[in-house]
Amino acid sequence: MKVLHLIYTNAAAGAEKHLLDLLPGLQAQGVECEFICVTEKKTYSNIKHYPDEMALQGIKTTVFKSKNYLDLFFLAKKINRYIINNNIDFIHSHLFLGDAIAVIIKTFFNRSVKILSTKHGYREDYLIEYGKGNKKPKKNIYYFISRFIIKRIDANVAASRFIADMYSNLKLGEKNMKFIYHGIKIKKPGEENITIKGFPKIMIVGRLVKVKGHQFLIEAMPLIIKKFPSLKLLVLGEGNMKGELKKCSAELGLSDHIDFMGYQKPENYTSHCQVMVVPSLFEAFGMVFIEAFSLKIPVVAFNVGAGNEIITNNETGLLATPFESESLAEKIINLLQQDEERNKIAENAYQKFINDFTAEKMVFKTVQWYKSIL
Repeated sequence: MKVLHLIYTNAAAGAEKHLLDLLPGLQAQGVECEFICVTEKKTYSNIKHYPDEMALQGIKTTVFKSKNYLDLFFLAKKINRYIINNNIDFIHSHLFLGDAIAVIIKTFFNRSVKILSTKHGYREDYLIEYGKGNKKPKKNIYYFISRFIIKRIDANVAASRFIADMYSNLKLGEKNMKFIYHGIKIKKPGEENITIKGFPKIMIVGRLVKVKGHQFLIEAMPLIIKKFPSLKLLVLGEGNMKGELKKCSAELGLSDHIDFMGYQKPENYTSHCQVMVVPSLFEAFGMVFIEAFSLKIPVVAFNVGAGNEIITNNETGLLATPFESESLAEKIINLLQQDEERNKIAENAYQKFINDFTAEKMVFKTVQWYKSIL
């Protein structure tokens, strides 16, 4: 069995990271994997490390650089030639434009090719506006293109029940779409010698964008600082909201309590922190949850998809009332005040990770899915 994993991306986020564990694992189980990464020329320097890292893991990797979205047809023609020359059995596509290229190949160049696709999410701006369920969704051009593409894919699998249900409710995919949770290799705390003032310390990891909910945590900070005057928040990540978040922090008098660290490896900081906070408006899956589980740092998150699938409230983490900073602050304070409870939750979460979210579990379920279809 030889499968071509195809992704169009300009950043290394959750979907991309999960492939770094999935493909080598599949290969170890006898599924021959090749990888094509399509990216825009203007952003290639920002993502070059990603296909390089895939190649270093022994996966045959090819990069196609695109000028813009109008290149999709010509890229599809080139990739179809690659499929024929390399005797590929089927395509496993990822993300919207990866799916689009695969469908163009099947529609115009190679009607016999079989396409499988993982649904890692949907447009973030759509989910931000309609994800709370208090508005009737609008069916825009993106929706109709998505429906056209999905109907021409042979089999779809979602990254979580939340995403599977969303596609079903929008009538974009079949009812009861199968889902396979992501998994990662066991992470160990970093050994870097890091000194950070302040105690206790909490951290948030993720892109500095609206969907990650940093603003709710910053609004919660004054309440937490009342209980812990020396508290420090470490913000790991970059994004287009960095300036706005820094300004909000300064206006609330929090500049001495918040360190914007930029891109960092979470494992280098988890041993210095007592709690990880994930106040996302939603997560298609949430690699950050299982990374925290594997590093034995307790998590506080909003009670939203797909976090409430991964976290069992009061057992493997704490779930706050969605989009309420006061509730978020209360949960964080409760954990910081109870050392024994933090340790218990961290151990429970680690066992949950071992049972359900390892790379081996993900690989096994993916192989079974392949076999059930092919």
